Amino acid sequence: MSKSVGNFVPLEEIIDKTSVDAFRYWSMQNVPWEDLKFNWNELNDVKRFLIIVQNMMTYMQRFYVPYNEIKELNPEDEWLLLRLNETVNEVNDGFNTLEMYRGVRAIKKFMIEDFSRFYMKLAKKRITNNENPDAVYYVLYKALYTTIKLMAPIAPHVSEFVYQNFFKQHEKTESIHMLEFPIGEELKYNKDILTYMEYTDKIVSAVGLARNEAKIKARWPLGSVTVLTQDPVIEKGVMKLSGIIESLCNSKETKIISKEEELEYSKFIKTPIDEKVIIFIS
Repeated sequence: MSKSVGNFVPLEEIIDKTSVDAFRYWSMQNVPWEDLKFNWNELNDVKRFLIIVQNMMTYMQRFYVPYNEIKELNPEDEWLLLRLNETVNEVNDGFNTLEMYRGVRAIKKFMIEDFSRFYMKLAKKRITNNENPDAVYYVLYKALYTTIKLMAPIAPHVSEFVYQNFFKQHEKTESIHMLEFPIGEELKYNKDILTYMEYTDKIVSAVGLARNEAKIKARWPLGSVTVLTQDPVIEKGVMKLSGIIESLCNSKETKIISKEEELEYSKFIKTPIDEKVIIFIS
């Protein structure tokens, strides 16, 4: 590497444009026995992830209310806690086998895809509509608190910043680096919800794609989202989580059919998801 040929980036420039924690996280998410090629896009992607973590802290500062006794969790609450537990196990297994990149990637995936992009959309609506808000506050607190503890060895400054500015007032321990590292729990929730939610996410994404192609704005309600499947597990999941599909897709109802001839409308937008599922919006 040489400055003269333009393939060298000074560390000071990297830290100035991103941060120490972003560089640490980016480095540790790569497989150590493979050549590490510097990439600004990847580094900026990690920077955005760390900003998401801090934005979650800001949301908690503004809206969190200490929860009362949790009588019941919604399906999406159980799903996120199961995904959190899977992430904790993946991080510990990766660290114990000296494959830290596995855990580093798992934390980022959980925070961006599961927590921020999916669960938060439902959580904000539930808080606004006062729909079992105590369960939401409980899950938000537990998920973010556990996540920053997992991040502490990787991104020590960001995790400490989030702890000091929100969690310390509730936990009292002086520093996040003085806390026990999270370990997996034996959760009694129905793990079928993981499969159900996987296809719910795919359906929501496919509806968004169909809207874009048809130039139907997200704020315009759909008459229905019809799911064609012959898989009994997916059918059960769609039935159980139809409310989530309708909420995230801005649809009036969710229907399930086993063959295309059962469609009730002549005009619809057809979008295949995979060999098991096709959706129609109208």
